[in-house]
Amino acid sequence: MEIVASKAFIGAMAGLSAVGTAVGAVSSIQQGNYQKAMYESQAQYAEIEAKQQSIQYEQQGLNALDESLKVVSQINARPRNLDPFSGSTGNLSIQALAGGYRDLTTSRRSSEIAVDSGRYQSALHIGAGRQAQLQGQIQAVEKIASTGMQLASMG
Repeated sequence: MEIVASKAFIGAMAGLSAVGTAVGAVSSIQQGNYQKAMYESQAQYAEIEAKQQSIQYEQQGLNALDESLKVVSQINARPRNLDPFSGSTGNLSIQALAGGYRDLTTSRRSSEIAVDSGRYQSALHIGAGRQAQLQGQIQAVEKIASTGMQLASMG
């Protein structure tokens, strides 16, 4: 009678162990999925942040060009009897516009770099999310395999 009760107890414990393992495995998978979702949110945020920075760079370039146009307007509004060593109004206007255009071009390139950087950061976060999800799945398989080995050793 004692042996039958002992086998029943071992069977019940094995069943509880299997249920606990299943719950733990599901939990590991869910944790990996939650981490993946968190990383995906961070990826979206990185892209939004990069786009905002890009817009700021573009605005700086446009502001620089506006300033150049103001300088050209001021040059053109001056009387034509300029100092002979200061250059012609045409040359001064060209130099003012060249500086504004240079700043605009630099700002646009900075904008592109900001967007590319955001995409890169986003890709890193997405990759980390996939890795977290995979790690959760691996942990689930390890838990199931470990419990299977323990149950097999119990006989």
